[in-house]
Amino acid sequence: YMSEDQSLQIIIDKAKQQEKEYRWMEAAKHFEKASDAAFKLNDFFKTAETCERAAFSYYRASMQAKDLDTFLDYMSLAAKTYEKAANLFELEGKTAKKYYCKALATYINSRLESNPTKRKDLLDECWKINEIALKLFEEAQDMLGYGKTCNELLTCLWDRLDVAWDWQEQAKITTRALNCGEKAVAKLSELGADHELARACSLTSLHYDLG
Repeated sequence: YMSEDQSLQIIIDKAKQQEKEYRWMEAAKHFEKASDAAFKLNDFFKTAETCERAAFSYYRASMQAKDLDTFLDYMSLAAKTYEKAANLFELEGKTAKKYYCKALATYINSRLESNPTKRKDLLDECWKINEIALKLFEEAQDMLGYGKTCNELLTCLWDRLDVAWDWQEQAKITTRALNCGEKAVAKLSELGADHELARACSLTSLHYDLG
């Protein structure tokens, strides 16, 4: 007989295996299933964590979509699931993670918005939320969280340049991006977090080319 804890671990292991094989939709479904199972076990931190992983998997699945409708469906699922994760982290008192997930949900919603003014507003909100998350991760000395949030802010600022109204606004965005990117590269190098470091380097160099 298998305990509920063991069966939860089996679902998580299966989801992680599907991640490795880039089978993102299957991974998302299994992480959602794991999140529900963790909730039943009153393990609310694991409920939030697996919910966040499901959101990320939906987002990656959208990049594999064969048509626009599927892309939009998966993106919208990712945004909703990040919102749900943010609420779950809040219940656990994990405020930095709450804002990190909230920023991602807002960023994805900006990608779904066709009106340039509304898109600009969502990206500004995303920028603001990321700055709160950065401050909280730094205070908690969670440097991986800090570096990952920097990468999300760099992505947000890159899109924000598209809807910048004049060169002064562009300069302000680029200055913030380079400052954030340099800090992220420094902190992630110290940690040896290769994947996030590679992201930080490539995102920062995009902004450098414009700077």
